Amino acid sequence: MKRLMNPRSATFKAFTNPRFIGKPTDLNKRPNLELELPSVNGTGTAKAIASVYGDMAAGGPRLGLKAETLALLEEDQAPALDEVFGIESSFSCGFMKQFPLLSFGTSSRAYGHTGMGGSFGYADPERGIGYCYAMNKGGYSVPIDPRDAALRGALANCSS
Repeated sequence: MKRLMNPRSATFKAFTNPRFIGKPTDLNKRPNLELELPSVNGTGTAKAIASVYGDMAAGGPRLGLKAETLALLEEDQAPALDEVFGIESSFSCGFMKQFPLLSFGTSSRAYGHTGMGGSFGYADPERGIGYCYAMNKGGYSVPIDPRDAALRGALANCSS
């Protein structure tokens, strides 16, 4: 929280650029959804996001992804300091990999990303599944929302 309040911090700069004017609920209004903010406003239904991750986990046939691209996404990445959140995290080609605070999937090949309000989606190539949790009521748990963690835990306990 301290980082978010410091105007000189990477956290403050990341969360206030561009400066948003309005209420948090205004983020879901069409003009704001149409803005091109690649690192912020990827928007979709849970079903659509899980479907994309599922295709990626199955080799990307519908998306036309190359094997080399998928191999890069699945590579292990050593954790490093995330300057925005101030925690150790791992990324590959813009997607999160597992790190000490965020475990998901059945192996280190999994990749995905958290989202605003507690949402999370990932591809699990080991099982060939895609997952997404998107909620009706946003939360403020970063990087893990307990609602999502419970669902991921249940999925992990399912037999393959």
